[in-house]
Amino acid sequence: MATQGSVFANDGTPVELQADSVCVHGDGPQALAFVQKLHAALPAAGVELKAF
Repeated sequence: MATQGSVFANDGTPVELQADSVCVHGDGPQALAFVQKLHAALPAAGVELKAF
């Protein structure tokens, strides 16, 4: 989504989009670890992180 500008619908159809933000929902035991990995992976993929 952040690097390719598209996602896939439940039926497999590609949907183009422009993601201006990413919202992560989670309260499970692995939620913090997931967000930490995401925070590292996005800049490594060329995605700029900034506050808004």
